[in-house]
Amino acid sequence: MDQDLAKLSKCFVNPQASIYSIADMIYNFVQQDPSSIDNLEIEFRLGTQIGKRFVTGVTEKAFVSINDKFQSGLIGKTMVSTRVKQMCFSSGLRIEQDLDTMNTVSVIKKKIGTVDMTTLHTFPFDVRVCLSTETPNVPGLNPDFHIERIKQRNTFLHKCWKFDFTSVQQTMSIERDDDNKMVYELELELDISQVDRKSLITSENNINKRYIHFLVLSGLLKCCDMLQFIEEKE
Repeated sequence: MDQDLAKLSKCFVNPQASIYSIADMIYNFVQQDPSSIDNLEIEFRLGTQIGKRFVTGVTEKAFVSINDKFQSGLIGKTMVSTRVKQMCFSSGLRIEQDLDTMNTVSVIKKKIGTVDMTTLHTFPFDVRVCLSTETPNVPGLNPDFHIERIKQRNTFLHKCWKFDFTSVQQTMSIERDDDNKMVYELELELDISQVDRKSLITSENNINKRYIHFLVLSGLLKCCDMLQFIEEKE
């Protein structure tokens, strides 16, 4: 534990406080409604903190260099490539169509909370931890259109973690100035379906806060590794 915190302290400002904030956010939400755990989405996003605003995405150079690192086999034993069209609506509705299989998935995404982690000045990007839920779409919902995007994504699978490398082209939006803009997103997502349930939920059917703490720590250590990979190339 001390070694892990020492490693995080070389990447982030005051990491211990952030770990507790993230773990408490997850624990408090799930403890209120344990049945929501199957719809839980926990993401660690790389981006840039600008004042109170967090801008998701990295430079093309950083995106390519770390993607190459992953493809060389250093991390992740399985890679899945997808190309999807995503339509996002102000209601939280997300409709994704796989452009190879033409299969469509429709969900409602609801943001629960975020914790931003500022990196030390030697690193080019910061990290935002996002807690959300994704539930199947409610039939008959008529939302307001917001944006449409084409996403090319490589996903590296490692135990209960998914490393997503996504190049995003925004093809249509209510803000016309953003059309056809390319964004490079680097995210780490906890695959809740692959988490050990016996570790996550106690015999008394309560949420194991210590295990949530462990998962948060594990995710941040992986973000630290990615940041160091980028630092080597920048």
